[in-house]
Amino acid sequence: MNSSGNYFTAGCSGGCLTILILGIVGAVVNYILVVILWNWLMPDLFGLSTISIFQAIGISLLVNLLRSSSPSDNSSRG
Repeated sequence: MNSSGNYFTAGCSGGCLTILILGIVGAVVNYILVVILWNWLMPDLFGLSTISIFQAIGISLLVNLLRSSSPSDNSSRG
């Protein structure tokens, strides 16, 4: 325990908790947007079923995984 008696701010300059909360809120907003857009577009366009928030989390994680492991990443070219 640090001198102030708080486990959560040990080694943090005060902004870590704010960054963590903003990251969680941003992720939740992203997942909600995926659900809304999927349930609005995909059933009418392609005849797919609607999804839940947990399926949206899986889709978002899958897209991020595929996007980050792409062999055609051109960011290193000058």
